[in-house]
Formats: sequence, C-alpha cells, structure tokens
Amino acid sequence: LMLTGQRRSEIAGLRWDEVDWDRQLMIVPADRVKNRAGVHEVPLTQPAIAILHEMQTVQDALGIATGLVFPSE
Repeated sequence: LMLTGQRRSEIAGLRWDEVDWDRQLMIVPADRVKNRAGVHEVPLTQPAIAILHEMQTVQDALGIATGLVFPSE
C-alpha cells in the first residue's frame, strides 16, 4: 500500500498478469478502481518491484499458481 499509494482492495486483488515488468507498471483494471473511470496504470518503485520479485520466487518455490500476487486462504 505504502509503496504504491493504492487502496487495499486494489493491491489484494492484484494478479500477475496485471504486472507489466517491462514498463514497471501495475495495471489495475477499471472494475477494481474506485472511480471506475478506466484502467489505472501505477508506476512501480524499485522497492515495490523487489517485493513482487520476492513474492514470485516464493510462489514458484511453493508451487502456488492462483494467479494472485498476494494469495490468501
């Protein structure tokens, strides 16, 4: 939250296909943006990218394939 300035629901629902590694963006679809005005592209800081890479490494190691960046039971 603090590294992106996004709402908790936008981060909690983040999917791997919404992370644009090449452009270093998080792309939040309109249905998860509060104002629903359209897709919201959020620049990712280096600390945020580091966290995403760590989550990807952990999920790969554990065989987690939900599609969510921050899966929860």
